[in-house]
Amino acid sequence: SDGDSIIVSPGEYDESIDFNGKAIVLTSRYILDNDSLLIGLTIIDAQQNGSVATFNNSESNSSVLQGFTLQNGNGNEEDPDDNGSFYTYGGGIYCEESEPTIKDCIIQNNVANQGGGGGIFCYNASPVFYGCTISENTTDDVGGGLYTRQTSNPQFYNCTFFNNTAEFGGGCYLRNESTPIMDNVLFQENLANNSGGGISLKDNSDLEGNNIRLIGNEAEGLGGGLYVNNADPDFSFLLLANNLASSGGGTYIRNNSSVVFSNVTIANNTAGLYGDGIYLRDNSDLV
Repeated sequence: SDGDSIIVSPGEYDESIDFNGKAIVLTSRYILDNDSLLIGLTIIDAQQNGSVATFNNSESNSSVLQGFTLQNGNGNEEDPDDNGSFYTYGGGIYCEESEPTIKDCIIQNNVANQGGGGGIFCYNASPVFYGCTISENTTDDVGGGLYTRQTSNPQFYNCTFFNNTAEFGGGCYLRNESTPIMDNVLFQENLANNSGGGISLKDNSDLEGNNIRLIGNEAEGLGGGLYVNNADPDFSFLLLANNLASSGGGTYIRNNSSVVFSNVTIANNTAGLYGDGIYLRDNSDLV
């Protein structure tokens, strides 16, 4: 019932979960013992049977998932646009028209092929993440760690995106008229087979980023660390280092984008063709 807390002992739970709109706290014993080892010892394993956790019943920030490892999800077959086309989204977490709170979770080894969001998918959703690690998630489409669309405004605080893989947006792929927030977030060793090794922003996804570190990410095409296409993000205290791409090793900016960098370090990035640090084109501005 709304207002309840469910506290789960360490172990591996072979299942997928759905909050069904309930304003409850579902947590491991990490909430009581404050021992981070309990996060890795309390596992929800979807066994390749849909998304590990689903929020699609108007959940609010009062719906809390805390202190778990979420693994081996392969996404939900969904048609969030209601246009008759079903694709696979959100291997670890599927979030549609909801705003849950996710704390101190490890989201790892999930897949969402032919759709996107290996780790997390958001559609018209604005979840808040605190202290989470999103790692080793994959998709053959967009958003290895995270895929957001349709006015989704997720918030990430003190999180890490590590070693995620996608065709576009290895760490994350954010699009469609949104203003996501990231504060103290690390993107490291993520891979895009096309563009946006660390972060990919498209179509007015105007990210507000503070203390973002993009280190050692790779895109076989454009934008090893950061790829911006028709978006106006604002970054303060940004580190772009040791990223690799065909063009725009550190960042690739295009299509009428207006980007602001404040207190930025751009170092040791490599491009095979153009723009080791920064590449700009098509009426884009960088301040």
